[in-house]
Amino acid sequence: MRHHIRLPRQLWRSEDGASLIEYVVVLSLFLLIFFALLDFGRLGFNWVMTEKAMQRAARIATVRPPVCGGVPDFNAKPTGSTARFGSLCRSGVCDDLGTKSCVLSATAEAAMTNACATLTNTATTAQEIWCILQPILPSNATPQNIRVSYSFDPNLGFLGGPYTPEVEVGIVTTDDDPTGGEALKFQFLTPLGALAGMVGGAIATIDGNNQIAFPDLSVSLPGEDLNQGNDG
Repeated sequence: MRHHIRLPRQLWRSEDGASLIEYVVVLSLFLLIFFALLDFGRLGFNWVMTEKAMQRAARIATVRPPVCGGVPDFNAKPTGSTARFGSLCRSGVCDDLGTKSCVLSATAEAAMTNACATLTNTATTAQEIWCILQPILPSNATPQNIRVSYSFDPNLGFLGGPYTPEVEVGIVTTDDDPTGGEALKFQFLTPLGALAGMVGGAIATIDGNNQIAFPDLSVSLPGEDLNQGNDG
């Protein structure tokens, strides 16, 4: 003999608690959207401030001694050249050294930061740049996130004169950068941060948190005399 459990008809029709469930669903959706707006707002703010930081860094790098090694003080002749000193580089008489790139510093961030407290005229160019950039960069930024490049430009300078390359300062975008730098990443607080990966950039999951590498934010300026010519 089968026995059926029959619930009272009133229980099937009861709507007690339905409004509470609707409230929880709507509140959860509202909080998700709210915190996502905060996340993308933080991303936009850090993006703009980082771009401004690169502009300031590029200006400093064009009038200070080079951050990277191998950058000469003066335009030299290629091997075997008989060109006269004073000839414009655009006539092909200057030695093309290609591009020299490096990050601001391979030292610990703490060492660079401590130097900011006692910054003097003897500070290195990397220290001066970092001390100016640190307050406006994202809180997780380090000197290893900033790449500086010096590229030979045949339209600048003359043979025997101060070396005046194209100076570029930018953000390291990949962890396997040849300079040994580290990618600057933004950490999202909500799962909706993964949507940024659909727009552009690779999402990396670290400690369960979504992170996205900053895009190639860089600024280029023609070098002046890299503080090597007359009058500095």
